[in-house]
Amino acid sequence: MTDKLTYKIQNLLLTNEYTDIKVSNKVNGEEMNIKEANIKFRYEPKEDKGYLSFGECKNTTVCEVEDSAIDEVVVYDDSLRIETKEKTYYCYKDSDKMYF
Repeated sequence: MTDKLTYKIQNLLLTNEYTDIKVSNKVNGEEMNIKEANIKFRYEPKEDKGYLSFGECKNTTVCEVEDSAIDEVVVYDDSLRIETKEKTYYCYKDSDKMYF
């Protein structure tokens, strides 16, 4: 379980307090912002799959990404970016203070 990429990403996000998430959909161009996201790791032992969940609304997960869907993870000094085929997840301490 602890060898899963999503587990390691979750640990990095929580350690650096990256709780503001911007999700950009590459297919339709839509964007979603999650402030103070509740970041969780979920593991399914029967299928040996790890998932990273961002945010909750009425006990439903807002976004979730599976280990196998992650193409690239880029770690910056003040943020982290997760790339999948369909979406990009930008993770910040405070999305109001984004640096480019």
